[in-house]
Amino acid sequence: MRGIALMGILVVNLPFLAMPYGFAGASWHHADTFYLGSFSAWFIQALFENKFILIFAFLFGMGAAAQVSANGARRFVFRMLLLGLLGVLNAVLVFEADILLPYAVLGLLMLPLHRLRTRTLLSAALLFWIVAILGHALFAIYVATAETGPGLSEEARIQLFSSGGFVAMAHQRALDWLVFSQMSIPAIWPMTMSAFCLGMAAFRLRIASAGDGFSSLERIARVLLLPALLGNLAYGALCLAPADWAGGHVFLATLVLRPVFAPMLSFVIFALLFRLLERTPRLTDLFAASGRMSLSIYMLQGILGGFIFFGYGAGLYASLSLQAVLGLAFLLFVLLALLARLWLGRFRSGPFEALMAAALALTERRLSTPPAALRAGPRAAPR
Repeated sequence: MRGIALMGILVVNLPFLAMPYGFAGASWHHADTFYLGSFSAWFIQALFENKFILIFAFLFGMGAAAQVSANGARRFVFRMLLLGLLGVLNAVLVFEADILLPYAVLGLLMLPLHRLRTRTLLSAALLFWIVAILGHALFAIYVATAETGPGLSEEARIQLFSSGGFVAMAHQRALDWLVFSQMSIPAIWPMTMSAFCLGMAAFRLRIASAGDGFSSLERIARVLLLPALLGNLAYGALCLAPADWAGGHVFLATLVLRPVFAPMLSFVIFALLFRLLERTPRLTDLFAASGRMSLSIYMLQGILGGFIFFGYGAGLYASLSLQAVLGLAFLLFVLLALLARLWLGRFRSGPFEALMAAALALTERRLSTPPAALRAGPRAAPR
């Protein structure tokens, strides 16, 4: 399941590596042949944006609950600190909309919730979802009243990222990270925390029900299917509306629709994928290696995207149509999935997983080793 979630994340992220402001920008409009670009933007925003990343957050919550239960909170804290450090590097050097640092921070904040009862966890998930909806609304008000734009113009971004130096790109990426955080912290982080809580609750319910705990999830998914589809299809359509349509308030409407309906569709997709993977072992095998190497696959997505599009690589930034980037995202993920299978045929874990494990072991060894004076033992008393 993690492997498929990573595919959905790549579909959303790669356009932001490929062109100014991704599918939310305007640079792809010049190559909107037969409205394929418009369809691609609608397809991504209606069915992928904020959907698969919430599934990944849900699975992260399940995994975090399992780690804390098996190894205790201390090891999990070390893991989150290392993940946060890697996230800072990834945000500045690779992709400003990094998820590793938010996961690390929210993972630490999640620790006290581990002691809550399952029903309380579900209530907390609902509360964080409401906070996310309010956070999106507040950001909409901020956008409507802000006097400054989002940063560099599209022309300036094309010039920088297609032919600029690595240091200049990293500096701009750090600035973009700060701007992106103004929206992500109040709006996206609570939605992620809601998924974390649901994941922790699902981990407990799966143990308590001896393996058949997803039947209730499927019943809920059937109820949510119609409103989830209608809400997200409408969201994708409104995202394509001209900026000056309806008095320029269309973007504000999308900020209201997204937090309400994206989690619903994430829930439905997860239930459908669970049954699909259960009934098709070959498909499960194809994505299993990607799931085991989820950190490496996520990092490689950004690294490879940088070498494809930025000036220090092939320099194809803003050169491909949106439909071409969408096709490239699927192709790139299939190649990464095959690479993961080959890698795990020779090694026990992915490269970034091995690096994290080594750093974690070193950190634990350093903190658990007594000082040299204590290791030497007590000195003999003078006579």
